[in-house]
Amino acid sequence: MNVCTQLFHGIFSAMTKNVLAIGVCLVVVISGCSFWDNSTTYFNTYYNAKKLMNETEEEFGYHDEIVKPPAPRVVVPQEPDIVLEKKTGELPKYLKDFQIKPEKLQPVQVKVDSIIIKGSKILAIHPKSSFIDGTLFLMAQAFFYRSEWLPANIKCQELIEQFPNSSYSPDAHLLSSKSYLMQQNIPKANTMLSRTVDVAWQQKRYDVLAEAFRLQAETALDQQDVDAAERPYRQAIVQTDDNVLKARWQNELGLLLYRLGKFERAEKELAKVQSFDPEPVYDYESRVYRAAALMRTKRYTESAAMLDELEKSRKFDDYNKMGFITAERMNWLRITGNNDSLKKMEMYADTANVNSSAVLAANFQTGMKLYREKDYTNARKYFAKARTKRTPVFDGASLLFSLLNQREEKQMTANLYEQKLATPDSTTNRDSIKTALAHVIFELGRVHEQLGNADSATKWYLYAADIAPVADTSRAQYLYNYARMIDSANTESADSIHQIIFDKYKRTQYGRVSQVRLGYTNYAIADTVRDVFESGMHLRKIGSYDIAMKQFHRVADEYPQSKYAPQATYLIGWIWQEQWKNRDSALFYFSRLVRYYQESEYAKEVYYAVVYATTNNTKDSVAKPYDKPNNDSKDSTKHGELQQQPNQQPMQPDQIRDILKRGGFQRPNNPVSMNPIAVPNENQVSIPPPPQGSNADTVKPGNKPMPQDTSGKKPK
Repeated sequence: MNVCTQLFHGIFSAMTKNVLAIGVCLVVVISGCSFWDNSTTYFNTYYNAKKLMNETEEEFGYHDEIVKPPAPRVVVPQEPDIVLEKKTGELPKYLKDFQIKPEKLQPVQVKVDSIIIKGSKILAIHPKSSFIDGTLFLMAQAFFYRSEWLPANIKCQELIEQFPNSSYSPDAHLLSSKSYLMQQNIPKANTMLSRTVDVAWQQKRYDVLAEAFRLQAETALDQQDVDAAERPYRQAIVQTDDNVLKARWQNELGLLLYRLGKFERAEKELAKVQSFDPEPVYDYESRVYRAAALMRTKRYTESAAMLDELEKSRKFDDYNKMGFITAERMNWLRITGNNDSLKKMEMYADTANVNSSAVLAANFQTGMKLYREKDYTNARKYFAKARTKRTPVFDGASLLFSLLNQREEKQMTANLYEQKLATPDSTTNRDSIKTALAHVIFELGRVHEQLGNADSATKWYLYAADIAPVADTSRAQYLYNYARMIDSANTESADSIHQIIFDKYKRTQYGRVSQVRLGYTNYAIADTVRDVFESGMHLRKIGSYDIAMKQFHRVADEYPQSKYAPQATYLIGWIWQEQWKNRDSALFYFSRLVRYYQESEYAKEVYYAVVYATTNNTKDSVAKPYDKPNNDSKDSTKHGELQQQPNQQPMQPDQIRDILKRGGFQRPNNPVSMNPIAVPNENQVSIPPPPQGSNADTVKPGNKPMPQDTSGKKPK
């Protein structure tokens, strides 16, 4: 710029008297300097950055995958319960091709970094050059390839704001939309996609327009909004006057409906493609998948005739060699039930259309038919074929192949363990074998659940819980999954299972889940006698009488010699009488209090009321105060017989009436009312069977034979 400045100063000094000449010279000098700046920028920096980007994209296979004329696509109807293409991490499948994996980026890492460095140099040194918009877009692309979505978006926004009419504006809008999608910012992505469509229409960038429509449709499908997925294509068909574009949008709409399994509508939309001016690839796709839609609506004759016509057409020879006609003939034979001809067609395809994506997809669909029929052995063979190459069904085929393999493997392992249990020897540790068997059985249940066999999964979970030793903490997981499976049909039984989990395995993660499910507070999980008693007191104060009762029982039954046992026994009686209005049960526990803890203040408080009630009550159901407690109570072995009561003055009738009037004992402070709730004895709770009507109800605790699949066949 120093040379330009000196030249400008000299000319200005020489021509001060000629204003017109000065103006002309100014234009010449300034234009010359601008040209020199642009030239320097282009040849020194921008050209190199552009070249590096081309080399980078060639390394990515960009031109092979995107720039070259597209080939017909493999489109497969969605399955209701099987994900054909799984998500990559948190990103939907349709975005995975935009993300450059580290192993793919590594060979060109230096080039991508150099693009950003050169771009920063242009922005800093040549901010007035004509290549700023192109530089911003190159930098945005480089950041995008490095998976740096935010910097990529910033550069796109700078380009859009500073150069709204730039030829790079549609590309920047589209790249910004992708960046938002990669960040899972769907609202902003949708807004930017709408703007992309407007800008692309304005500049007639139909390549950008096509990609924007596709992203709008895929985003809507990912959000389970089918109507929103159709809308972009219908809008495009109405807005454009170009019959070539109309054919493209019409074809995309038809394929979308075909993917969704809306075959009648798909056939009608695909038929309209021929009324426009389709490009060869879209013409071929519309014909092939229209024939596929026809066969799925039982219009077999029309479908076969259309396939014959396509096969004879010389203009589609290159596409036919890719196996599309063979694949659809396989589908036709499968749907019509012509299994013998299907076998012959498969043998032909294995030699004539080796590794054809369309044929692999047809194999997958045959596998799905066998899978639905529970013919897992033959289904697995077709899934094995379908997973030999990356296609739209690769993930679904791989998953099902793996699950069916696991199913067979775990059934064989379970059979081996059962044989060991059936023929024990002196060295056999039955508990360890049961533990291992239960684990295998549980995993088999998980496999069946993933396969969609809910009844079989329920049976296997129940069997695992039944056979696992009680000391095996993994049993909590088996019980939890069994409860989960029956919850919707039998919530009461599921709650009983959760109660068992909480009682026996409260320290496991499933015990904590059951604690939340049952509404227990942390006070319900206590270790020491004092903690158990205080938790009961806390639960009583907040009105959780059913759980408080369990805690008081733990103190009274498991620690009868502790100093808290008398009060715990007293409070058990109090809850029965005051909260649950059951005087017989209350009398039983007050009698126990008088029998075993006669010196305690609580026994003295209720002594005369107990004597009066037992001597004047003629009901047979009322427990007598001096009856020996049940043998299942631990305190029965830790106390001697009640010693003779000290001499007491007989109470007057009015005194007795007064005691009975206030319930026969001193009421604790601020009791909280609560409806009576039955408290189960954890030692008597059994695993409830599956709900009525389920195929799983044939397997119950104690049954040792292996459960059966829902197919009705005995597991191998």
